[in-house]
Amino acid sequence: MNVPTTKDLSDVITGVNTGSMIVDDRTWDEFICATSSYYWWFDQKGSIPTAKWIGDWVDISSADAQSFKSFEEVKFKWTQSGFTPAKKVCFY
Repeated sequence: MNVPTTKDLSDVITGVNTGSMIVDDRTWDEFICATSSYYWWFDQKGSIPTAKWIGDWVDISSADAQSFKSFEEVKFKWTQSGFTPAKKVCFY
């Protein structure tokens, strides 16, 4: 597994790298910059340009947040959102 560099992310944002996508799994309000949620130490709100919202991370966890939903359930949801195995995914 490789951790993307700032240049890697910049290449995705500017369209140089079309084989990767940036994925945001924060709450909707965080994604649209309405709040920094429970991160009281952050003064600013924001998101990375071109990032695609996959839903809050709790959307893929069980009701008690102790495990993940089934692979097939998550795969279906993410495929419906445009994620494919052909793209490298960079989460933040």
